Amino acid sequence: GDGEVRQTGGRWEQLLGRYGKNSGDDFSYRVALNWNPNDSFSAYASVAKGYKPAGARGNPDGGFANVSLYKKEKLMNYEVGFNAYFMDRRARLSGAVFYMDWTDMQVEVRQSFCRVGSELIAQEIFEQTNDPLDCEITPVDRTENAEKATSKGIELSGDILLTDQLQFSASLGILDAEFKRYI
Repeated sequence: GDGEVRQTGGRWEQLLGRYGKNSGDDFSYRVALNWNPNDSFSAYASVAKGYKPAGARGNPDGGFANVSLYKKEKLMNYEVGFNAYFMDRRARLSGAVFYMDWTDMQVEVRQSFCRVGSELIAQEIFEQTNDPLDCEITPVDRTENAEKATSKGIELSGDILLTDQLQFSASLGILDAEFKRYI
């Protein structure tokens, strides 16, 4: 009632006006083809479409204006792989190659703001014309969409039974993940 903002548990207290609403729907699928020419070899190929629902995030630190509304995240995944057995099934080699293509990937972001009275100003903007020591730093978390992202890679693994009690295993994964368009 006295007009002052109070902190609770290290965060600004939750007040009316910090809310958001969003909705969405989607149809997802997975199609796979498996090939087993014999007991020692199998291979597969798959295509899958997935999504993460749209949403809203109201941040107690951010005041009325700090509500992030974000779109649904969409993903297409393409993968081919194999399993091969040798030496009377005492050795195995497996491998896969994949490519994932994201649209509107949901990204968690934390940005520092300066609290000036009841207003929040981005720290980098505030410090262009003000003394940095006058900044009461307030972190603000939000979710936003990265327009385009990809991830591609290779996975290899193998096992060999050296004796009935001793097995050697090794694996290798190479991943190349990248934001293609994200402002």
